[in-house]
Amino acid sequence: MDNNAEQPADDLHALDALFRVALYRADCPISDRLLQHVAGLLDPSEAQAIEAHAAICAHCRAELALIGAPLVVGPAARLAAGVNVAYTIIRAALQKGGANLALRGAGASALRYAAEAYQVLVACEPPPVNGGAGQIEGQLIGGAAAGLAELLRGDALVQASELDALGFFAFDDVAPGAYTIRLTCDVDQIIIDHVQLQ
Repeated sequence: MDNNAEQPADDLHALDALFRVALYRADCPISDRLLQHVAGLLDPSEAQAIEAHAAICAHCRAELALIGAPLVVGPAARLAAGVNVAYTIIRAALQKGGANLALRGAGASALRYAAEAYQVLVACEPPPVNGGAGQIEGQLIGGAAAGLAELLRGDALVQASELDALGFFAFDDVAPGAYTIRLTCDVDQIIIDHVQLQ
């Protein structure tokens, strides 16, 4: 068989492959237009054209779904959305001998904990009467504005509270006992063990 006879077929396959790469999704709207469509910024006729194209184009349907997916940013949103994140666990250590600090609204003085680059203040407000419920509040210092505070008893979640812009958190109506506080900030989880509400 003549090798020269196979050459034009090979050349045509190579040329076809180049055209496929060059023209890949050539008929698809550009990503900016898809983003504007999801945001509702296009005029109705262009929006209808994109909808009609997406009905027959799996690539554009997938891109529109990705653009329209909710943005998951903070720890609370990541946990609620079931996003798996590899957290760095940091165990907080109680600082002895430091000045007792007052938290906003706390009648009791706060204990100071150190956890690498973070400081955590925790105050336990006992129940006003026997058999009542108390409050545990605190502040994470050195963390991001967004975060999540969780109160645990053993492995069971008792309450959750989002950190405010200054890192404050509070758990209300807490029964007396021993608890663990878990603070999630970015990819760090600060664990404070043996928090005792009398």
